[in-house]
Parts: sequence; C-alpha cells; structure tokens
Amino acid sequence: MFYYKGNSLKRGILEMAFKATTSNEITAREIDNGNLVKQLAVECAVLLENDGTLPLKQTGKIAVFGNGARHTVRGGTGSGEVNTRRVVSVCEGLEEAGFEITSSSWLDRYDAILASHIAEYKQRVEDYAKEKEVALANAYFENSFGTPELPRIEEGDIDASADTAIYVIARDSGEGADRKPEAGDYYLTEDEEYNIDFVCGHYSKVIVLLNVGGVIDMTYLKREHRIGAILLISQTGSNGGYVAADLITGKATPSGKLTDTWARTFEDYPSSEDFMSGDEDDRFYREGIYVGYRYFDSFGIAPVYPFGYGKSYTTFGMNIDSCELTGDLFTVNVTITNTGTEYSGKQVVQVYFSAPEGRNDRPYQELIAFAKTSLLAPGESQTLALKFKPSDMSCYDSYLTSKVLEAGDYLVRVGVSSRETKICAVIRVADEIAIEKLNNHFPDEPQYRFEDMKNPGTGKEMRANLDGRQLAEAPIYELEGRMIRRRTVRYGGVKEELVDGSFEEDLTLRGVLGHHCGMTQVVAKFSVEELAELCVGKYSVNIENGVVFSASTRVPGAASETSDKFIVKRGVDPIVMADGPAGLRLQPHFKATPEDIRRGREAPARR
Repeated sequence: MFYYKGNSLKRGILEMAFKATTSNEITAREIDNGNLVKQLAVECAVLLENDGTLPLKQTGKIAVFGNGARHTVRGGTGSGEVNTRRVVSVCEGLEEAGFEITSSSWLDRYDAILASHIAEYKQRVEDYAKEKEVALANAYFENSFGTPELPRIEEGDIDASADTAIYVIARDSGEGADRKPEAGDYYLTEDEEYNIDFVCGHYSKVIVLLNVGGVIDMTYLKREHRIGAILLISQTGSNGGYVAADLITGKATPSGKLTDTWARTFEDYPSSEDFMSGDEDDRFYREGIYVGYRYFDSFGIAPVYPFGYGKSYTTFGMNIDSCELTGDLFTVNVTITNTGTEYSGKQVVQVYFSAPEGRNDRPYQELIAFAKTSLLAPGESQTLALKFKPSDMSCYDSYLTSKVLEAGDYLVRVGVSSRETKICAVIRVADEIAIEKLNNHFPDEPQYRFEDMKNPGTGKEMRANLDGRQLAEAPIYELEGRMIRRRTVRYGGVKEELVDGSFEEDLTLRGVLGHHCGMTQVVAKFSVEELAELCVGKYSVNIENGVVFSASTRVPGAASETSDKFIVKRGVDPIVMADGPAGLRLQPHFKATPEDIRRGREAPARR
C-alpha cells in the first residue's frame, strides 16, 4: 500500500487506487483488458504470404501440427515473462471457434516428449545449482532449455476427412535465451522441414503460423510452394490462441506491418560476422546508422520481406492528393481505397525522406511518418493527413557538435513498405540550418575507435532511373530558414553538494509530507553510502539471495525493491520494481520460512 500522512481524502483515494485484490475471481477489469488485448493483437499480425487460402470460409475438421500448436509461446523470457491465469493455445482457440482437431495422436506424442524434456531439464538445473552452489533461479539462467526433438508425422496421424492443416512454428527468445543461428532457433530443424513436407503432401490447404519473437530463416518456407499462407502471429500474450482463430476464420483481418527487415540469408545482416566471431569480451557494431532497412535499402541488398511489409485479405488503392508546407510543418494528404469486393481491411501509409549528399553520411531513406486507416469496407475510402517537421530531417554533425539540416533537396517518398515508395515532393533547403547546438561530453575511447560503415550509394544507383522519372513530376517546396526554430542546449555542469545545515537528526520523508522540513534538508542527512544504496537497490541488509526472482520480499515475483533500511531512520519506504516490458510478474504461489513470518509480524504496520 502507498503510505500517506495528511489529508484523509487523498489517503482514501490512494488506498482505493492501490488496494490489492484478495479474491481469486476473474474481475470485470481483467475481462475488459483481455478483450482489448485481443482487439489490438489482431492488428499486430502480419500476413506474409496468401494465395487465397486464408481466411477459411467455414469451420470443420482441421489438422494442427508443430511445437506451437498446443504449447503456443505467449511472450519473452526473463524480464519479458509474466504469470497469467491461463495461456490459450492455437489448438484451444481453434476448438472454441468451432473447429474439430483431427491430429490428436501426433499432438499427444509431442506432449509426452516435451514433458520428459522438461523433467530432465529441471533435474539437470537442480543438480547444477547444488554442484556450483548457486541460487536455483541463477542456475536456470545459466542452463538453456534447448529444443526437444519433434516426432515425425506418420501415415497414422493423418485423418483423410480433413483437407486443411495448420503448422505452428514456435520459438522461445528473450532474457537468458538469446537468439542463435542454429537449427531450432533461426533455422528450421530437419524434423520441421520433414513434417511440413509431409503435411503438404497430404492436405490440399496448408497454413503456416509463425509463433516467434523475431526473424527466422524463410528459405525452406518460401521454396515450398504448396504452402498456401504464412501468417506471422508473433507472441500475442495469454489470448494468443483466440487471436490466431479470429484471423484464420476472417473474423479479423491482419493489418500489421513488419518492424524488421527479413533477410534472405543470415549472412546478409551486417553484424552477422562480428556477432559470430567468438569474442566474448568485445563486439564492434560497425554498421553504425545502417541498421535494418537503412542498411538493406542503402546497400542495395534485396530482403525476403522489407521493412513495413504486410499483406491483407483485401486489396487497396492509394492516391497522393496533395502536399503542403506551412512553416516547419509538411503535410502529405493520401487517400486509401479498399479496392476488394469481399473483405474489410486496414492499410498503413508510410512516409520516408532521402537526404541530399553532403559532408554527413546519410542512408538512402529514413522513415519520418506513418498512419493507419480505419477499417474500410469494400469500396470505402479514407483520406489521411501525414505530418512531419522538416527540421526532423536533420542529423548530428560530430564536427560542429550540432544537429544540422544541410543544404540541398530532400526527397519525400510515400508508400506501403520501404521497398514500395514513390517520390511525391521535394523540400529544398537553400542554406544549411543549425537546428540544435550541443556539446560532445562523451568522446570515443581511443582503444575502441573503429570505422563505421558508409553508404556506398548502391541502393541509390539501383533506383536511379525510377527516381529520376518520379522526381521530374514532383513539386518543389522551398523551406524558409527563418521558420525553423533553433536552440542551444546549455549544460549546468556538476550540481552543488547538498550541505547538512540542520542540527535535527530525525528529519524524515514524513516531515516533508507534513511540511515540517524540506526535501533538500532530508537528502543532506544521507551519507554517500546511504545514497548509493538507494540508487543501486540494495533492498535489504538481511537477505543474501539477490536473484531477480527472489528480490522482492513484499511482492513475490517483482524484480527488486529499493532498500528497506531507511523505513525507521528516514521514513523512506522501499519501492517495489516491475521487471521489464511485461510489468508485474506476480507469483501465484510462494514460500515463507518461519524467519520470514517472524520478521513480518515484528515489522511496523504500514499502509
């Protein structure tokens, strides 16, 4: 509970806001939040391939295979992990949508193999923890789970009454489970390729779902032309099975776009060589600003799927209506029309710019604005106004230690992926503009200096003819330098040390809340060591086990707490920390030793 001493009304509001639930019943809030997640998650799915197989016109008998069929991955590991009441698998989602799954024999065999693998893994970790004398949670981090072997699909697993099969490829990734260019991670395993080939030979409709947290090698899947659809469902939380079912049946239409560039080969990624160097101490990110589409587009390397790519169950037409430059605001007005005849859908319009060649190295193009339409019925249109500031096209000039907008022509491009754009306007900057004056306080360490990649111009050369034709028709807008706001960042330097000028030794945070003293006076009472303990989260002087899963005594499962040693001395309660992107990771069950219970009874009552 939040501690507050003072106004009773404020205290009552805070108590209502922070009061924990004591019942195990599913609340209306949980139901509403779950429905909201389902609504948003379907818009995150990316349809990579579809020959008309999706969506399925009707429910009925269907075969489902793959390691993610019953064991759908809901999210990342470590700080991406969270405890939930239930995780809805793809199989469960399909069954609740009205499908009858015919591949239980194969799914049961995989369940048994996985259960055995988990039991062996737990025993291995426990033995490791005892041998190395480390905390069990740390032992889990130091021993990877690995990938259990998949049983190969056999003739006896095939039910001829079903003509459609779904294969779910799942991958774990996250903290303590880094990606690797190995079979079972970035690459498919031999068993996966065998099973998909077997499925393609026995079913007329084959759908592959990618239940993954990042890119995987698509070589085999792209080569296997008998696959009718590939849908990237990613890892959409505990309701992932419902999300998949809604997309497969057409109850929802995928409208997500890729936020990564999917390379044809692992070696196409610029950091692949250094990442696999074997040097455990140093990694040199020589790609510099050329990460993702900036690299592929600038170096002229064709990906399998570009940044911003994503199909729909319908088709769209796009018309660039007009452009406007008003001061430091540029607007592109684009009308999107659903040109299909059967399904509704959403489209994402993306705006990129290409900077002129100058003394600062720049990518071929950079994303600067994007917007998604509403759900458009067949024949329906919507006009989007995409806005950005031309000053945001500036870059950091290390020589001038400033953000500058170099003189020249900036090309504005509009499209639906980084590889499908059209030049719609030119913003001309007559004279260089220093947008923001900065100071470089952190120069590179001499021993770690290396040459960053530079734009070779390959991508620009490859599109020269097309760009030339589009450029000839593009209107030119003159940017007036006087309309650009300039600023100079002034650094305050080292702050003065707080001096303890009070003779009172019992100044506390409660005194600040009660207006008996100031915050500066209280902070000045802390020693350097005490201030450090507040900063680094030394949550207790009595607990030796500092692993993240045990690091919160008040909220089991949270990441950590700040120090509890100042409760009495300074009136500073410990703050419970959430762990990473998943937020709270509350443990539904936890152990309390007799010593824990005794300390809890002796601790002062807190709100």
